[in-house]
Amino acid sequence: MQNQRQNGRPDAAVRMAGLFLVLFCVAAVLIPVKTLFTGNGFFADYIHFTESKRMYVEIAILAVLIFGGLALLKRGRSRMYWLTAVVLVFSWIHVVFLPMVVSAVYLISLLAIGRFLRKRVFFRGTVWERSYFSFYMDFLFGASFAIVVYCLLSALGVGKIAWMRLSVYALGVAALGFDFSSISCQCIMGWQTLSWMLDGRDKVSVQVIEAEKQALLFTGRHFWNRKCRKKTWWQQEFAVFKCEATANSVTGHVCVNSNKQAVSGASREIPRRVRRAWTLAAGWCVLMFLIQVGRLNIALDFDTLWYGVRSQYIVAGGTGLYENPGLVGMVYVYSKGFEVLTLPLCDLASHSYLTFFNLWLAVLGIGAMVWNAVLLTGNRKQETESREAGTEKKLTYHSVLPGIMAAVLTVSVPGIMNMALTAKADLITWLLQLIMLGCFFQYIHVYENHWIFLSGAAGSYFLSLTMKPTSLVFSTAVFGMMGLYLLWFWFHERVAAADLFHHMVRLIGSLCLPFGALVGIWARTMKITGMPVTSVFTSIFAWFGFKMKYPFATSELPQNYQEESTLHVLARRIWQMLMQPQGEDMGHVILAWGTSLMAVLIVMLVLYGILSKRGEEQSHIWNAALVIFFPFVIVSLISLSMLYQIDGNYFMLLYSMLILGACRAMEYFKKIGFYPVASKCLAPLLVLNLIVTAISSWAWTAGFSEIHFLNKGRVNHRAQEQARMEEKGNTLIWQEVSQNPENRVIAFGTHPYCLQFPCNVESYKDITSPWGNVELVNSPEAFETYMAYAKTDYVYAEAGYLGPGSWEWSLDLLRELIHSGSLTDLFALPFNHHPVIESGLLEDEAVQDILDRNYGLTLDYAKAGSLDMVTADHEGRNFLFPSSQTALEYYQQLYGAPDRSQIVFNTPIVLYTHRPILEAFQKEGLVTERDGVYYMDMAGLVAEIEAGTAWADLGLPELYGTVAVIGGGMVGCETAEYLAARGCKVSVIEMMDKIAAGESTTILPTLLENYKTYGVEQYPSHKVKEFRMDAVVCENKDGAEVTIPCDYIVLAMGARSNEFDAAALEAASIPVYSIGDAAGKAADISNAIRTGYDTACQL
Repeated sequence: MQNQRQNGRPDAAVRMAGLFLVLFCVAAVLIPVKTLFTGNGFFADYIHFTESKRMYVEIAILAVLIFGGLALLKRGRSRMYWLTAVVLVFSWIHVVFLPMVVSAVYLISLLAIGRFLRKRVFFRGTVWERSYFSFYMDFLFGASFAIVVYCLLSALGVGKIAWMRLSVYALGVAALGFDFSSISCQCIMGWQTLSWMLDGRDKVSVQVIEAEKQALLFTGRHFWNRKCRKKTWWQQEFAVFKCEATANSVTGHVCVNSNKQAVSGASREIPRRVRRAWTLAAGWCVLMFLIQVGRLNIALDFDTLWYGVRSQYIVAGGTGLYENPGLVGMVYVYSKGFEVLTLPLCDLASHSYLTFFNLWLAVLGIGAMVWNAVLLTGNRKQETESREAGTEKKLTYHSVLPGIMAAVLTVSVPGIMNMALTAKADLITWLLQLIMLGCFFQYIHVYENHWIFLSGAAGSYFLSLTMKPTSLVFSTAVFGMMGLYLLWFWFHERVAAADLFHHMVRLIGSLCLPFGALVGIWARTMKITGMPVTSVFTSIFAWFGFKMKYPFATSELPQNYQEESTLHVLARRIWQMLMQPQGEDMGHVILAWGTSLMAVLIVMLVLYGILSKRGEEQSHIWNAALVIFFPFVIVSLISLSMLYQIDGNYFMLLYSMLILGACRAMEYFKKIGFYPVASKCLAPLLVLNLIVTAISSWAWTAGFSEIHFLNKGRVNHRAQEQARMEEKGNTLIWQEVSQNPENRVIAFGTHPYCLQFPCNVESYKDITSPWGNVELVNSPEAFETYMAYAKTDYVYAEAGYLGPGSWEWSLDLLRELIHSGSLTDLFALPFNHHPVIESGLLEDEAVQDILDRNYGLTLDYAKAGSLDMVTADHEGRNFLFPSSQTALEYYQQLYGAPDRSQIVFNTPIVLYTHRPILEAFQKEGLVTERDGVYYMDMAGLVAEIEAGTAWADLGLPELYGTVAVIGGGMVGCETAEYLAARGCKVSVIEMMDKIAAGESTTILPTLLENYKTYGVEQYPSHKVKEFRMDAVVCENKDGAEVTIPCDYIVLAMGARSNEFDAAALEAASIPVYSIGDAAGKAADISNAIRTGYDTACQL
């Protein structure tokens, strides 16, 4: 290990490591391919779809066009034009050209505003500037400013999207005009730099470019400033822009076309292999970018349709952000920073305006990965020595190669890029976390103006907390480890600590926008729910004295629902996530999978740790990175072992950390001759990642969107949603609710597609699911109270959604509200039902106005029960309106005959029952149906009861009443669910401390949700002591006696294996093998199959 490279060749240890890496990469390709694309793999069917095959052809054509054009064209500028033309044409024929342009314009407006704030307000007088840091600070300040502006508009009661759109675009144009020359010059310089990087000719000079450009810029600026001294400010700005543009153009031509030898030490050529790597990386990144562009119009996933594209109704309804939308679903009161930021894009005709903005954020994230990789592979000691020597060390073209590798690997990870197709906040949260890391590494990397880097890190942290509730864990973990490292750093670098203290006021001032955005977003959640952050954190805030407001329910922290040991679960899931993503835990992982590339990167990091010399000095930045990375990995592993549902997007930052660590390892591999083998091993994995990225998406859509050469530049998703609704028979309903976008509707329909009415809509599943509060629909009174809180205008019932099965209770709920008069039929169409909420007749202001205007009557009324109003004081009362004939008879007994009485309508006796009972009564002739109303023969029912007729006599052997299920295992819990769904009041009694410990992680959430819906009572840690005729007596874990009433008892206390006497068979030399339940332990069907298979294999 002391001499790892001899005579230019790697030593034996390095060659063995190379062989191991090659074999591991082969396994990392073959295992996922066999798992995913064969048998029951996730992609086994998708690869054969016609849409998928068309997509393969289109990707192949794209690859030929991109790489063929780069091979034929030699000039860097020509290659840039070619790549740009491919992107523009592809986006046009796939009908996303306008979303691409409009979202880019909006992003540029944010950057321009942020640039103005950075240069003229927060960092004014700070001369130090680097392109990466400055660019991302522009984004940070611009995004924070947009959020703060909308929060202020909402606080003033004018939170309309139009005002925010006008503010951002107007201020963006003003900021561009204010610094037009400098911005234009930087854009041209960036374009020119990319052209030089992609140039394919023999010799391209590096330092001559910079020297000649600076000289020409200085001369040109001096000339144009003198010439335009008496002109207006905009003429001077245009003159400077013209000068700098000319300088860039001329120096570009002169330097690229110059093969002359420059003065000694003033020139160095960019190696052709380096430029070839840049060119291949650029082509690959463009190809992966276009794969996402091709699916943008069709890959609208569940969460995007649920809340991602509905911000104009959830966030911007009424007076703005702080108006309570009346929605109980927890996702509607998450931190809504991303939704507020993208409001100017969310109310347009196409949803692709919003999702393409997310795709641009992915591009920014790739740039942030390049920035972090360049910093992480740098050496602070060398930079310090160069400063002490009086020479400024600049990043060389070789030092940017790790950044190129980071870009290629990042753009190839489906777990990151597939999030760009959604309208969720995961991608911008990931971007802000990368900016936070980059600012922190930059702080460690340089010496002057430390405070501005800390401002960037802290500002990114605050802004990330506005985007997603889980940022409170992951961003805080990263930021906290940064703080610990900085304490150690300041202890050794007293000058840095003094500099920070000296600029403390400016540091705090520069954080006012990100922190203001955080306060504005959390204030909404606090105002509506009583908690600053929702999701699983509500139970934590409840410990600190916060109280959840009505109608929200406090969520519990995640629990481990696995029947296996924690270590076994962790080991299995790590293997599945890295190599074999198949099984019940992986349904959401495959949608945002890191692929087996992550396993290879882990192996590279292990080899780096083994092969690197122990005495070799590590850079401060790498040490700081380790301080952050290792605890974050531990937190990720804990969440991996605890969560019952794993989403691949939870680990986006972990994927990024592995990529950055691999870039550092590859830099060291160059020194020991291991780089060629390691880089070539990544090639087949990149191809695998391309295939997985193209096939997988959160929406599970296959192929690209359709090609249209003649189009309007965008797809009208709103019109498509209206057409789908009208196909279901909702034409009149759509016309009714679309008259006012502030209408509020509760939809009993298929979630999330029933939410596509153009107004504030909440689904029945929003209320009854774990993210809602099922108590709100446990009774008609509770639901009516909730509708009053939510200010609900309409209730929509989708055809076929209500009826026998899981939603039968909701049908009974609506029927009772209609019968009681709380809901009135507005449209009773052949397909759907649309009741409207009505107030009482005498409470209706329109009725009161008609009585006063037309008849001169003024109403003075009071409410009371039918019998209570008879006994109440009648002074000043002219009329009584009881609801039953009994009240009239009672009045006659007390006061005699009234002046006049009339039966306006006779309230019927309303019976509620379950459909099987209804059908049995119909067969017996006890119930008849007329005009959709069922009528009971009460005399016949009484006669059956007097005759002692049992349910079984009516063909109803099922139980009805209260049932106690003894045993909370799989059999007991599923039996309880079955009985509860059929009308029984069920209690589950389990002596262990957890109910349904053996259920799978895919079934358990649904089971517990149904328990809430049906009101199943759970009694864990209860030991049965006695059975009585009408109850079960138990003892809880504290030793107290608990009596649970019941009509029936179901014993589900497990099964015992029946022993089989095989002595006679064995005596006759007949071999006997015990399998399944006969093998000593009663288990499930999977155990029977497995033991039978294992025994057969042994034979």
